[in-house]
Amino acid sequence: MAFTVSELNEWLEGAVNGADKALWIKGIIRDYQPTRAIFQLETEDGSIQCFIEKPVRAQYANLLALGEIVKVRAILEVYAEKAYLQLNVQEVALIQSLITTPLKAPEDICRTVNAWVHKAPLFTISGTIQKYTAQSGKFVYFDLSEGSSAIRCIMRSNAKVLGNLVLGNNVDIELIGGLAYYERKSRFQLEVQQTRSLINANSSALGPKVQQSSTIQATGPNATKFQLVIRQLQAKGLWPKRASYSLPKVVKQIGLITSQNSKASDDFHSNYQRNGGKATVQTELASVKGKSAATEIANAINRFSQLKTVDIIVVTRGGGNVRELAQVFDDYEIAEAICHSAVPVVTAIGHTTDHTFADEIADISYTTPTEAAIDLAKIPTKKGWLG
Repeated sequence: MAFTVSELNEWLEGAVNGADKALWIKGIIRDYQPTRAIFQLETEDGSIQCFIEKPVRAQYANLLALGEIVKVRAILEVYAEKAYLQLNVQEVALIQSLITTPLKAPEDICRTVNAWVHKAPLFTISGTIQKYTAQSGKFVYFDLSEGSSAIRCIMRSNAKVLGNLVLGNNVDIELIGGLAYYERKSRFQLEVQQTRSLINANSSALGPKVQQSSTIQATGPNATKFQLVIRQLQAKGLWPKRASYSLPKVVKQIGLITSQNSKASDDFHSNYQRNGGKATVQTELASVKGKSAATEIANAINRFSQLKTVDIIVVTRGGGNVRELAQVFDDYEIAEAICHSAVPVVTAIGHTTDHTFADEIADISYTTPTEAAIDLAKIPTKKGWLG
């Protein structure tokens, strides 16, 4: 799923707001700020930000100012601009009040939110790094911002950094990350798995497509062939590649290109179904090794693209000899087909350490067929609450 920062935060707002009924929570009112209409509800397990609208605020002004032990009736919602989970307070009562509705502890809220977050797919997000800090060489923390919108990000030292990107404040990036909920701060954040430079933050890169770099970082035996293919693409006006498509927010049909009875096909289907994938998978068979393989794969991509019967195209094969993989997936015909495709093209080729030109030029690249299946299974077949 692909978003700018503001789109992601709005998606969170739409998914969470109104999804739960009003509930009672016990705590002490702290740090009441009348001008912002917010306070912290402190409990034994931590605190959560509360927002109180003007009519309710006027009704309970005395209780809010005194820092009393109270119970509040509230609805879970997201403060979209900063991706905070908060409570929209509907009613405030002193703890001595005889209300029979069971109180719901903050840990129950966290359990509910974390269960939902676990089901959310990976997101592709573009934005600008702010508040960058590195900690002990193991973690990097930063806000990914766009205008007044921001979401906190955490990145481990083993996360992928593509190309020659150097992270720091005011750097424009595109990242792939999973949603997480940080209970102590009552906020959503992203756990970054991969990031690369965003070449032009003011172009169409900050929309449903992601701008791709005009250079390919290649070393070793693949470097010469990579550059040769790039020159061929340039000659036809296909390089720099058009802005890459990102994963659609809804997937009803997947076009799978693989060989007959292959281990990669079995891995993709079994893991996609096991992880709750609901889309229909249409398979185009093609050789994945040998002299005709590149042509067959390119033709299959072109057919799916022209028919437009699928929402995403997945090109996959299992591991193999490095040179055997390169002979097929470094080929110009496949690169040309990907560049021309009107449908997002995903690659899932070989093992974790394998990397081909098709991976570089694809809209999204996964390290294995299993990883692709697990991630794509998280994308819903219709819009709405994921829980």
